[in-house]
Amino acid sequence: MTGRTRAWLAVGLLYLGLAGSVTSLHAVEVNFGPKAHKRAHRHADIIELSGGRKPWAFRVAVPLVVEHPLEDILDTVGVSKAHTREYGYLLVRFASTWLTILLSHLLIARFTRPALAVAGALLVGALHGPSIAHYWFQPASGPDHVLWLAAALLTLSRRDGWLYPLIFLGAWNRETIVFVVPIYLALRWGTEPTRRTLERAVVLGLLWVLPFVWLRGTIELSPRPTSTPVQHLLRNLRSFEWQWYALCFAGAWAAVPLLGWRHLPAPLRRLMWVMVPYLGLVLAFGRIREVRLLLPLTVAFVPATMVVLQRWLDALDPAPPPSGQRKVNAS
Repeated sequence: MTGRTRAWLAVGLLYLGLAGSVTSLHAVEVNFGPKAHKRAHRHADIIELSGGRKPWAFRVAVPLVVEHPLEDILDTVGVSKAHTREYGYLLVRFASTWLTILLSHLLIARFTRPALAVAGALLVGALHGPSIAHYWFQPASGPDHVLWLAAALLTLSRRDGWLYPLIFLGAWNRETIVFVVPIYLALRWGTEPTRRTLERAVVLGLLWVLPFVWLRGTIELSPRPTSTPVQHLLRNLRSFEWQWYALCFAGAWAAVPLLGWRHLPAPLRRLMWVMVPYLGLVLAFGRIREVRLLLPLTVAFVPATMVVLQRWLDALDPAPPPSGQRKVNAS
């Protein structure tokens, strides 16, 4: 076994353990928490394509996969029928968390050293802990985050053909997969003729629109009213406790890239700008105390944080001696 293989096995196992830990916490607090009965009703509304409330009624992919085939598989292996639904959701949660950490590592490694890629990926994994607060049913968020990361990596690898099925399938999961288009533009801009870049972006947009329109024309919503964007925005702007919770969650890794802006490569700068309209959507359509909504920002801000951190750490010790030759201070 080569050293590279051993390193990747160790890193993958480390990330697997972290994903398992935060998934276990999610199971206790959310899947089998005090609002488990509400989860059952919401799941039923989604798979029946009627009676739900927007926007989660349109996010059909994960509930349908849990209903069939995951519940069937879990029932076959002996899991109690009373628990197959939630264990199906937990399987999706675990896979999404592990892939989010792993793909975050791969994306950060495109811009900085492997050690800082590990640090950044562990930061992303650790953020999943506090992100489970203040909600009880949002299974689409994890896969959506994975797809954002995959889109960034595919774009950097120039595997553009894979972006088409990614955005089309992702639209059945969550409407925010539309951000694959600006992610692609941010990372591809200037690397090829502009017309070709824009043509791909238009096709990606059309592949998002098709399921987006079909779902909204097919699914029958509940007549109960939902909060308006203005109501969400005012609640977010007036709730100091919510603002403090969000600031503690994202303040540090959002501030570091801004402080070290001049050290960032142009693609990362553009990718950070892409996150501004997403943050606007969070303010207008979400509750900022649900900090899970801020996790997709890590696609841009955590790689940028690690790039800046690398520059600042190098400034502390610009020419480190070879391994094993560092002086040891006498105690």
